[in-house]
Amino acid sequence: MTKLTARDEGRGLAALKEIQEVVPSSAKIDFLKLDIDSQTSIQELASEIKERHGKVDLLINNAAIAFKGPTFNEYVVETTLATNYYGTKEMCLAFLPLMDPHHGRIVNITSGASFLSRLSSTTLADRFRNSQTMADIDLLMNEFRSDVKNGNWTEKGWCSAAYAVSKMGVTGLTRVLAYQEGKEKPGLLINACCPGWVRTDMAGPNAAKSPEEGTITPLHLAIGDMKGQSGAFWQDMKDLRW
Repeated sequence: MTKLTARDEGRGLAALKEIQEVVPSSAKIDFLKLDIDSQTSIQELASEIKERHGKVDLLINNAAIAFKGPTFNEYVVETTLATNYYGTKEMCLAFLPLMDPHHGRIVNITSGASFLSRLSSTTLADRFRNSQTMADIDLLMNEFRSDVKNGNWTEKGWCSAAYAVSKMGVTGLTRVLAYQEGKEKPGLLINACCPGWVRTDMAGPNAAKSPEEGTITPLHLAIGDMKGQSGAFWQDMKDLRW
């Protein structure tokens, strides 16, 4: 049984209809409303899944926002982090207790924009790479938000892109969760990937990849032979140094 979620019920049901038109009639897919900006919505979904199915084999966190245009300020940062980083984090925390400990997988969709080479401070980049706990990543996200508020983010080594930093947080979160969960649940694989520049409403019609091409790497992390690999960042079917 596959669950498709969206915060807009109308768009979610429309997407479900499109999917059902191209998959075998035997495929079991339904829609559930979810707003990852709301902890209540996340907890209600997790409770419903637990009650109806007991466990989860695969969780793909794909929800994200990106502001268009050159505007960069505290509001843009707050709003972007709330959805992309904190929303994804809360989804992981809510569903980790439900994940199959032997064969479960979590795939966090991140971005090539999350490469740490975008940071001008090697010290800052090393802090991301060397993070051991969620608190470490939370601290980095809070520092970014504070530095933008204070107007000194460039001097501190950050890039002027809320989306990019939010995805650095997601990739860092993925690595931390894989390390922590792997101690007791080595069969639970948690990885992140960039699907590429895909023709979606967010990326626009000029993006290089079709939606079908954009699913190749995420699907590999979801159902392919990962040989036990967890905590990695993938792009174009390759495990890349973050």
